[in-house]
Amino acid sequence: MVLSVEDDDAAYFLISSAFHDLGSGVELRRVDDGNAALEFLNREGLYIDAPRPSFILLDMNLLKLTARKY
Repeated sequence: MVLSVEDDDAAYFLISSAFHDLGSGVELRRVDDGNAALEFLNREGLYIDAPRPSFILLDMNLLKLTARKY
């Protein structure tokens, strides 16, 4: 499973299209901000049953990332 942390719909469309065109059969999941990414990875809130990603595609210009210590 690949986790895409991307807040731009157009960029995510390109990512998902590329995975689809490759025919890889890889499951692609998306979160759209830094806080949601941390919740997904820590299996918190809406993501309590989230699978562990094998790979993370991270948008380096994300919004909504609070200072949390881990």
